[in-house]
Amino acid sequence: MIKPESKTNATEYLYHYTTEVCLNKIIADGLLKVSLYELEQGDKHPSLWLSKDEVWEPTALKSFEGVFGQKITITKEFQYELAGLGRITIKCSPEIHSWTKYRDVSKLPVKVLDALELTGIEIGSHPSNWFCSFKDIPMRNWVKVEIWDGDKWILFLKNVVDNVPFLSYTLKDPPYALNDFVWN
Repeated sequence: MIKPESKTNATEYLYHYTTEVCLNKIIADGLLKVSLYELEQGDKHPSLWLSKDEVWEPTALKSFEGVFGQKITITKEFQYELAGLGRITIKCSPEIHSWTKYRDVSKLPVKVLDALELTGIEIGSHPSNWFCSFKDIPMRNWVKVEIWDGDKWILFLKNVVDNVPFLSYTLKDPPYALNDFVWN
């Protein structure tokens, strides 16, 4: 299978992609947190997921359960309209592990890992861009926070030092009652 193109950086900055709405809580906490969902699912090594892709990480798209129990993944455009898009940039460090390393240490069945990889490829992602941390990443280790304006990434926070961010933009209110959705 031919993998689609993505844009990656050579300086080894990594991005945690999320919704603009979720940025409020992340910034308030001052912490990028390891996935509680993975912990609840019994993963031996719950992780905080990052990507080398500078444009967008397709696996960051939200999904929910449809009326008939089917999994529905929304598009980037709809996610932007629904909850906005955000990302946090960090520098790569020894605590960050590649997808290959994760496969070795996760203790998940190979069938599950292969299915995750195939699903990612099918939606346009590159497993070679996937990285994770098994620990939370505090705000002091963030380089910047950006939000998507519908066309490009714009600066929201910079000079993040000692949990005192410099704000350069105000987050918009979500256009929908997001509590009505169950995000996976």
